[in-house]
Amino acid sequence: MVPLYRRILGLAYDTLPGAVRRLHEAECETRWSGTCSVTRGQGWLIALLCAIANIPPETRAATPGFQLAVVPTPRGELWARGFASRAPFVSRQWDEDGLLCERINAMTMTFALDATRDGLRLILKRCHLLGIPLPRVLYPIISTLETETGGVFHFDVSAKLPTGHLIVHYRGALEPICT
Repeated sequence: MVPLYRRILGLAYDTLPGAVRRLHEAECETRWSGTCSVTRGQGWLIALLCAIANIPPETRAATPGFQLAVVPTPRGELWARGFASRAPFVSRQWDEDGLLCERINAMTMTFALDATRDGLRLILKRCHLLGIPLPRVLYPIISTLETETGGVFHFDVSAKLPTGHLIVHYRGALEPICT
């Protein structure tokens, strides 16, 4: 079975930094461990959204013990991220018409993948809530970057409300703990 991101990116996949390629080459379950800092926005709506998605608590500083499990499925991949002390933040990913779809609870986002020698970015193209397409004005503002520094995988992801208010910003570094 061809790994999900390789299937979507085709030849562009080979331009990615080695650590980014390694993370996305899951042909069987892989586990990664490292550090992560989590910054959450303020207010009751942000707290509710983070609780629904099971976003890890705020850490501010890079905290060890962050884990990622990538599990290939017949249709795509299951991603479970978080700190060992709490239930993981889980999403399902699959390809549809050359785009990456990611479902987090009741929300499904569809991304174009932008692969370069510098790293991988996800560009939000569509967003559905409870299966209903949202108008673009209601899309969350998503920013992602996966890179490599010194052979180590690094990630930087933020999500904001359409108003620009921060929902969550998490960033860190991961290394494989089993392949």
